[in-house]
Amino acid sequence: MVTNFIFDGCNTVELAKKYGTLLYIVSEDFIVDRCREIREDFLNKYDNTMAVIMRILCKEVKA
Repeated sequence: MVTNFIFDGCNTVELAKKYGTLLYIVSEDFIVDRCREIREDFLNKYDNTMAVIMRILCKEVKA
């Protein structure tokens, strides 16, 4: 009997059936929280960072 393990709302047995194994699963909430933490640390460390980021993003959108 296979017991399904639910991780972050996802059935891992169904994911393994769909994508095969070896399968690495990472929580989206963990990734979002970590990115937010890195962003805040970066913005707090370097002055004028947000202005530089906005200029880069605007150039990429125009391209």
